[in-house]
Amino acid sequence: MGSASIVNKQSIEDSLKIGLNFSMMKFWDKDLFNYAQSKNYLLIPGINNLKDLKEAIDLNCNIIKIYPIKSKDSSINIFNYKNIDFIAAGGLSINDLKTYKSLGYKAVVIGDKAIKNKKFDPKIYEWLKNY
Repeated sequence: MGSASIVNKQSIEDSLKIGLNFSMMKFWDKDLFNYAQSKNYLLIPGINNLKDLKEAIDLNCNIIKIYPIKSKDSSINIFNYKNIDFIAAGGLSINDLKTYKSLGYKAVVIGDKAIKNKKFDPKIYEWLKNY
């Protein structure tokens, strides 16, 4: 189990304290990534431009979240990065799973669209039953 939208060192400390296995950054922050590394904690970077992607790759990131997916830099072609697992995030729902899987993404983050009418989207339960 992990957390998302990490933006500071205290969030990493809190994640460690409650025993989470990983967290995802909202946006790329090299210093925050290095801090997580020093704590031996998996912090998945959130990027949406080529400059940040290259910096994350230079730091040996092999899991990278593209956020927000709909404003991803068009010059990023995830098929050019065979050793990296990409996660699509930002405004997605269970209905987007097939699309983003076909585009090469290994995972999809479903945030606030997981809730419909103050209840967990029943389509998610259906999908989970099949996997």
